[in-house]
Amino acid sequence: MPGCSAVEPVWRNVLRIRDVPWLRDHSLGGEAVFPAAGYFSMAIEAVTQVNELSSKPVKIDGFVLRDVSIKAALVTPDDDDGIEVMFSLRPSIFTEAEQGQWWDFNVSSVSAAGHWNDHVTGTIGINARQRGQTPRKIPNLPQRATGKAWNDGLKEVGFDYGPSFQGMVDVQSDGKNYIAATHFDIKQESGVLEGESRYVLHPGTVDLCLQLIIVSIYAGKLNDMTCGAVPIQVDEVAIWPPSEEQLKNPAATAFSFTDQRGIRSFVSGSQLVSND
Repeated sequence: MPGCSAVEPVWRNVLRIRDVPWLRDHSLGGEAVFPAAGYFSMAIEAVTQVNELSSKPVKIDGFVLRDVSIKAALVTPDDDDGIEVMFSLRPSIFTEAEQGQWWDFNVSSVSAAGHWNDHVTGTIGINARQRGQTPRKIPNLPQRATGKAWNDGLKEVGFDYGPSFQGMVDVQSDGKNYIAATHFDIKQESGVLEGESRYVLHPGTVDLCLQLIIVSIYAGKLNDMTCGAVPIQVDEVAIWPPSEEQLKNPAATAFSFTDQRGIRSFVSGSQLVSND
């Protein structure tokens, strides 16, 4: 944004459904709620731009986001006014103590009435994790359900995902342990508009990993689902850009696990691994 420090840049954007139509497909409680995966993409694009404009740009092999706190939902209005969103970035004080470069980020908005809201804070680093981490082994999961069955079930509890946020195929579980697996294709674009922003992974792809966590919370027992779940705190997420070969053969397998279950809170994780 003009007038801001190059060391602590700020991006301003007016968010409208007509400009980003796939946001309409992330409908929670009847409103187009900006997805958590969208914040990840904001941070990734911001540090990518900072790196590209630096005097000594580095090759980015991957991104790690840590301590992401989602404080308030950002609802995208379906009108001409939209909502003004600000994304700020500054070097993290932990950069020198850890591998790679780290930045703290904040996402806020201002309403038409002039009220400011903080939505998300977190930290993002580049090249902080090497590619090729050993994923969790997926055990035998004999129970099967279609992605459509889970989409229909989620819709009944207010999570009405449209085409850009659908894609789970052959949802697997065992009905006893709080784990689940599924298959879907990795994507870098929604395909619903031309000139789409660049994404390492499209938010709709990353969101499927979060949806699968809901399946794991209920051990795959669809009839037991009484409500959905949304992330409010993310300890860490690592994202590596897919290779050209992986984009040509985009099939991938996701595995989710819920390690702690409370009355209204859960501690869960998810992984996505290319099938190549």
